[in-house]
Amino acid sequence: MRNHHAWDPGHALALGAASRRLESGNVVFGVPPAPYECPPAPYEVTLLVADLIKELGRSGRVKITPVDANANP
Repeated sequence: MRNHHAWDPGHALALGAASRRLESGNVVFGVPPAPYECPPAPYEVTLLVADLIKELGRSGRVKITPVDANANP
């Protein structure tokens, strides 16, 4: 799967379509260093894709890894 982001409508649709086509593999979600306009957004996108993968019954074959540039609270 190529790189996608969710901050542009076209890319968001491409991310959703690519996530639906994914049968197995590893998906890495990058979280940029703060500050940015909506701090929860990268985590929300990661959770939405994880939920989609689970609904499609592929949670055992797809591994989702968030890579966070920020210190953990």
